[in-house]
Amino acid sequence: MILVLLSSMVPYILPHAWLGEHYPGYDFYMFKGMAWTLKLALLIYLYGIVCIFTKNYFPKLSSLCTEEVRAVITGYKSSWSRGKQLCPVFTYKVGDKEYSEALNEAKGTKEKSGDVLERGFTLKLPRKIIYNPQNPKEFYLPGCEYYSRKAAVFRYILFSMLLFLQLYLNFFVNVR
Repeated sequence: MILVLLSSMVPYILPHAWLGEHYPGYDFYMFKGMAWTLKLALLIYLYGIVCIFTKNYFPKLSSLCTEEVRAVITGYKSSWSRGKQLCPVFTYKVGDKEYSEALNEAKGTKEKSGDVLERGFTLKLPRKIIYNPQNPKEFYLPGCEYYSRKAAVFRYILFSMLLFLQLYLNFFVNVR
């Protein structure tokens, strides 16, 4: 997106009128430079898509996590990005080490009258979780395998739409 932004600023950064007057054919070379910058931006974008599918950028926790353990809900966490949503914090033991990690899916909301929680996510309730043996902080609940993939995919789609919108505007604004 930075390359697209730079290519759209070329006519405003360079003294377009003076260069067009003193150097014949300047418009052609300016347009050619913008076109190559846009092509480079698209190639980088396509490389990103290839990397997503080949390097498992959005990993499925169901394939990473293999070990099963009992965990207890010890609290709820809300963050600035979630607003009124509450994510349960699970405490579980792997080997000799104890972990307290929040689930990445909201299972309740904050209300003026009190916290409203989904059924099955009350405090001190034991739940079966499946964790990653290489990184025990990664876990999921069976039946809740979305993890943060939804947010990552949504960000990628949003930035893709912004890139193509800027490409579209850049091309039609500068082509007269």
